Amino acid sequence: MEIDKNIPTARREIVIGEKLIEVGDDAWQIRNLTGISRREEKVLLDVPEPTFTEKEPSGSINVFVLIFWGVIGYFGTLYFKHPASFWIGIFIGFLSFFDGKSSEKSAWANRKFAFQKKHAIWKKLKDEPPIVYSLAIETNAGSRPVFYSFDRDGIATVVRAVKNAMISPEHSSKTYNINAIDLSGNTTVNNVGSTIYEQNIKEIYA
Repeated sequence: MEIDKNIPTARREIVIGEKLIEVGDDAWQIRNLTGISRREEKVLLDVPEPTFTEKEPSGSINVFVLIFWGVIGYFGTLYFKHPASFWIGIFIGFLSFFDGKSSEKSAWANRKFAFQKKHAIWKKLKDEPPIVYSLAIETNAGSRPVFYSFDRDGIATVVRAVKNAMISPEHSSKTYNINAIDLSGNTTVNNVGSTIYEQNIKEIYA
């Protein structure tokens, strides 16, 4: 299961200039920074365990179906004056019964298989929660994550570059691009796990 392909991302540009660090519309003076770090956070799944309570269709014979086709066969015998019509009706009844039961069982098996895949996804996300990484900028006023991403190495590269800019007054400007998790609308990092789950479930029933 590929985690990142199921979550909307937006490319974020990080510009480390001579005096400023710019991320989108936000900017910080390098001299005011007290720290920079890459943080990681497990995204816990807040979805109840899926269940499957549908019983397998029984294979018992439906007597009413046989009676129906027996009656049809009986009247066929009276009309066509041929005794074989009765047994032909019974035979058709058996065929109708088994064909119907086969279709029911096949549909049930498909639903159960889809559930098993759904439960496997739930268990995977529950046992091994995905990890998101954030670029956290620290100042005297506090610290906050600038964005979240699954790109662990990309954020690590930016952290090293910012540290170098903090240590060395003379440094060249550099620009980095990272695919950040799109937290627009009502999406928060806390419900990313649920979004991953829902997107994977859609692929089962697609």
